[in-house]
Amino acid sequence: MQAQLNIGTISSSLGGAGASSLDALESPLLNPATLPHFEDFIWGFYYSQRMGAESSNERASSFIFSDSTSANYFPAAFAYVKEDITSLEGATITSKNYVVSFGGFVLPTLSLGMNLHRKNSLIDEATRFSQNNYGLGMLWAPTSSIGMSVVGHSLARPSSLVPDNLKLKSKVSLGGYFIYLDSFHFRADVDQTIVENPKNKKTFKLGVESRLWRFIALRWGFQWDKLIEKNMFTAGVGFNGPNLNVDYAFQNEIERGGGTRHLIDLRLPF
Repeated sequence: MQAQLNIGTISSSLGGAGASSLDALESPLLNPATLPHFEDFIWGFYYSQRMGAESSNERASSFIFSDSTSANYFPAAFAYVKEDITSLEGATITSKNYVVSFGGFVLPTLSLGMNLHRKNSLIDEATRFSQNNYGLGMLWAPTSSIGMSVVGHSLARPSSLVPDNLKLKSKVSLGGYFIYLDSFHFRADVDQTIVENPKNKKTFKLGVESRLWRFIALRWGFQWDKLIEKNMFTAGVGFNGPNLNVDYAFQNEIERGGGTRHLIDLRLPF
């Protein structure tokens, strides 16, 4: 079993690409440097479930709120993510994640951000492990249609006492986005795990979002993970109303024995 912190529904439908995520609700987990680019207070939650024929089953639920209003000295966000993983052998892992993120502009086109991450894990209702970590992010957006980012996730060295499948492993992400006529949003990321990756294998993520209809967004993407040798197709749909947003995402691991994941979220801006 490999426990990983789930990302948001929109990024999940776009191949997992989100280092330059332009979504206030997902930024605390993906790149805190995007927070100062928003102006609203928003809160929401998401739920996901993964089922694998020859692997573990996973469930995750999250509550997130983000405040980038002008009344704040600097934009900040908080995320709580609860994950439950059950292996085919019946072993269970419950993890509770607490993430605090904040960011700000250092130049008109350059923003920086930081998040603090606390993870508490419980194995078979008996053994407990706790981890503290942090991440850093940068976003350069010379125009409203183009942006590039660098994100470092879980940069602190994990404790040797924590089981390998629970460790918050260090990873670097390079990402970018391009918006064409406000109708098509393109995202692309390249990730590389820093530890336990002697051949420097990378993960490539690509996604496209279409907004040809008012209030409706269609999304699809693909992910090539060279480290664990798995590929994944993703798709999703979103309703972006004036006072309510709802998103759904589907992920399918293509290889034999792979799993499928369904995600849904609800968000309310103020």
